[in-house]
Amino acid sequence: MSSESRDPRAELLKIVDFMESLWLENQAAKILLEEHSVPQPDKLLRHYVEMPEHQAQARQQFSPVRSALQSAAQDSVVLDIFVSKLLQITKETQGQ
Repeated sequence: MSSESRDPRAELLKIVDFMESLWLENQAAKILLEEHSVPQPDKLLRHYVEMPEHQAQARQQFSPVRSALQSAAQDSVVLDIFVSKLLQITKETQGQ
């Protein structure tokens, strides 16, 4: 996508779509834990997120995004890179 034809609203809406998906997955996890009578589901989820091995997995998953953004030669391509990498991650995680 060239910077001349880029629609910033459309690209930001893609980011919002990604965030909505994450929010829904978080809500689904909480509901499933509550339905299965898991005590203190919020505490359990927080513990899972704070575990070093899970944080390392997240860093590894998003490392290509960080690297691409840091190595971008021009500021005008940063948003394109960000959106494309997030969409790539979304497609990969939806396929799991």
